[in-house]
Amino acid sequence: MDKKQEDFFTGIGLVVALVVVGIALPVVFQNIYVMMFGTLLVIFAICGWGIELDKIQDRGYTNIFLGLGFILLGTLFIVPFPNIFTKIFFLITLLIGVFGFISGMMKFFAFKKETESSKTINSEVKNKNRLTSVIGSIVTLTGFFANIFTILAFFMAK
Repeated sequence: MDKKQEDFFTGIGLVVALVVVGIALPVVFQNIYVMMFGTLLVIFAICGWGIELDKIQDRGYTNIFLGLGFILLGTLFIVPFPNIFTKIFFLITLLIGVFGFISGMMKFFAFKKETESSKTINSEVKNKNRLTSVIGSIVTLTGFFANIFTILAFFMAK
């Protein structure tokens, strides 16, 4: 196993660990500040997942997942503290998040078209792409459910 692949596996382990802890913290402690910290861990994990995916395939994953992280970050602060400063912060993070998400998606689809146009992909690359897609789907769904549990824990704590 080469160093790049070993770093990727270590990064994935860290991402999954952050998501699990981010889910567990608000459920166990049921405190608004712990809920916010747990959500920050999930945000960090989502952004880290995009960075790890870009280490193997430069397709715009970093932009996509950082964009989602910024949107979630703005949402995190506007829900418990609805004042003018958090609304401005939300708009700024929304602007950065949507920009990152859209630019990453465009890069992803442009790369996908390039790949489809060159029909000379060997089976090893196809298997690697399949494995990455499966891992990506699992971690993305885990992050999604982590956010749902975090929001539910927030409302249950009140």
